[in-house]
Amino acid sequence: MARRLEIARALMHVPKILFLDEPTVGLDPQTRALMWEDVLGLRAEAYVTVFLTTHYIDEAEYADRIAIIDHGRIIALDTPAALKANVGADTVELQTTDDAAAALMDRGYMVEQRPGGVHVSVEHGEEAVAPIVTAIGVPVLNAHVHQPTLDDVFLRFTGREIRETDGEAISMRARARHARRR
Repeated sequence: MARRLEIARALMHVPKILFLDEPTVGLDPQTRALMWEDVLGLRAEAYVTVFLTTHYIDEAEYADRIAIIDHGRIIALDTPAALKANVGADTVELQTTDDAAAALMDRGYMVEQRPGGVHVSVEHGEEAVAPIVTAIGVPVLNAHVHQPTLDDVFLRFTGREIRETDGEAISMRARARHARRR
């Protein structure tokens, strides 16, 4: 309730600039959706500039521009679409009854063999599924298209390890092992 009140107070008047620091922490999904509806409405109708800090990366999709900050420095700054394009192409992940990698490479596809199947990097992944399945010539058990997300962007620029305050990187498994030893 306190968070709802804070947001309502911020939106009561129509500011030229609205600063939101983790505005949806602790909100239920309905309140979160309504809050975003109000904020985006203010932005569109009253031309309010919104500065947002969030750890909920999906909320950054609402932004015109995103800055990723690591260790107090801006390490990436662009539109959501441009940042995702920087990560790479869509990936079509196929699980087949037989080896499909060779047939796809022969046809010019960028293929990576992984346990359980092949990953094919392509533009417009959803449109590419049918031509890829036709090209491999073996039965397909499962097909999944992965499009780059802002989570992928964040991990690409900041890394996958949790860093301690001294800057040392440590994985979640290593952190758990260390905690068990204590």
